[in-house]
Amino acid sequence: MSRYSKAPRIVRNGELFYGFRPPLDTSPRAGDLYYTVQSGDTLQSIAWKKLGDVKLWWVVAEFNGIKDPFEDLAVGTELRLPSRARIWMEILD
Repeated sequence: MSRYSKAPRIVRNGELFYGFRPPLDTSPRAGDLYYTVQSGDTLQSIAWKKLGDVKLWWVVAEFNGIKDPFEDLAVGTELRLPSRARIWMEILD
């Protein structure tokens, strides 16, 4: 069983999103974080390394247009993530 099998799915305007909230404003901002995918990385491991919480894997997915969390992440891909401050002020408010 996949670690994402019980993740809530939200359908908005015919698009499927994973996570606990409606789609986020993912426009680039000062303070955004960047991460280059390494071998063995998952959305959860990146959320832990960069955001401090594995449960924020869906934020990593949404900020990078990843619609299917089952897909393997391509090594060398640069991902953009929100700053921790933005997470607390806008996403987890």
